[in-house]
Amino acid sequence: IGRVPTDPNILARMGSLYAREGDDSQAFHYYLEAYRYYQVNMDVISWLGAYFVKNEIYDKAIQFFERASQIQPLEVKWQLMVASCHRRRGDYIQAKRLYEAVYRKYPENMECLRYLVHLCKDAGLIEEANEWFKKIKKLEQRQQEETDEGGYRDEDEEAKGGTHAAAGRRAVSALTNRVGDMMREDELDEPRISLSEEKQTHEDDDEIDLPGI
Repeated sequence: IGRVPTDPNILARMGSLYAREGDDSQAFHYYLEAYRYYQVNMDVISWLGAYFVKNEIYDKAIQFFERASQIQPLEVKWQLMVASCHRRRGDYIQAKRLYEAVYRKYPENMECLRYLVHLCKDAGLIEEANEWFKKIKKLEQRQQEETDEGGYRDEDEEAKGGTHAAAGRRAVSALTNRVGDMMREDELDEPRISLSEEKQTHEDDDEIDLPGI
């Protein structure tokens, strides 16, 4: 690596190797260097954002998740992560505003609705919390009705001899549900990024230079 210290792909690969070995300090060094030279690698950006969340440096995490949201504006996960960081740092008003903004774009995002319920409940806004909770119940009911209708269609097709087609659709549906479950984990507080269990701290985290942010 001494001959190509500015190659972002090699730097990112080194970061990945150290991350797999559980050495977050070295992984952080190489991922940050990779970001300096190439600021659109989503694997690098998401790892650095998760690293700062793990170390409770939420201001820095917000910057990386906002960057991710700029690169992938249609990916709700990053917007939820920004809101989550504000919530974790105690800025509940801003967190609520961001969750409400997400809801306006994605009214069927269940995680967003659940966080709005919790934020309103914790703030003593019981009536508003109840309104958000009603939206959750309506969404659950609609999703259940759609699931039931899909089941009825499959049964009708099987009765007409379309067993294989219906079975194929059920297999795709099962796979979609599993992917959805994984996305829901992402949309909550912790991105699915491998970091070592031992928490690394930066006493001088304010001195970390983040290029392009």
